[in-house]
Amino acid sequence: MSAAEKKEKSWFSKLFWPIFLSLTLSSLLFYILMVFGLFGFLSLFGDDPVELEPNSILHIKLDGPIRETSNVELDPMSFNLTSQMGLADILFGLEKASSDVNVRGLFIDFGDVDCGMGTAKELRDAILLFQKSGKFVLAYNSGEYISQKAYYISSVADEVYAFPKSVFEWKGLG
Repeated sequence: MSAAEKKEKSWFSKLFWPIFLSLTLSSLLFYILMVFGLFGFLSLFGDDPVELEPNSILHIKLDGPIRETSNVELDPMSFNLTSQMGLADILFGLEKASSDVNVRGLFIDFGDVDCGMGTAKELRDAILLFQKSGKFVLAYNSGEYISQKAYYISSVADEVYAFPKSVFEWKGLG
């Protein structure tokens, strides 16, 4: 190897590795800052206390699956945040609303409720306790199909509304 080739090789290695290392570290630092920035941005949408005006009506939409606990997921590909209310949070909210003087009543909008009979009974019992606090409960079964669980939960309400030609699902609830 000639002196010119050694000098060229030495020059390349002296220049290549520092540039490569600085690009790698700056990229890593950029990604770390992006992750912290994303979490900081998402923390802006945290749980803030809600101030209710007098004579407010609590509106609950029961549509889709009702799980035991709440779940919030971030889809990293589309950056969509999906949240799902859990049974524990619904029961806690109903308990708090029953003792809140600003809440006058409850309006429940039923869609396609997907839960077990134990969950349906827990919801129905919580609505009964809310009703016993002297507040009204209205239930609206939206859609042309009303499941047995949705009607079971809504049957405790003071008034139940549905489409005139809605179809009920009866499977021998006793």
